[in-house]
Amino acid sequence: MDMNLTMERPKLSTVQEVATYLAVNKRTVYRLLKDRRLPAYRVGGQWRFKLEVIEDWMRRQGDLKHRKALANV
Repeated sequence: MDMNLTMERPKLSTVQEVATYLAVNKRTVYRLLKDRRLPAYRVGGQWRFKLEVIEDWMRRQGDLKHRKALANV
């Protein structure tokens, strides 16, 4: 039996699903993609996202803003 077929793979989310998850408009997601600020994969001409990567990106964004705020104190 092929091990790759039996391993559980992370679900890839669409632009609409990520927009809903982040509580933003789809245009905001596309803008972040255009600016290369949002981690994503192109699959067959469409964008796909791993939610665990998006969550890590959000944590890093929050940490960066927190560090900048502390530097301005």
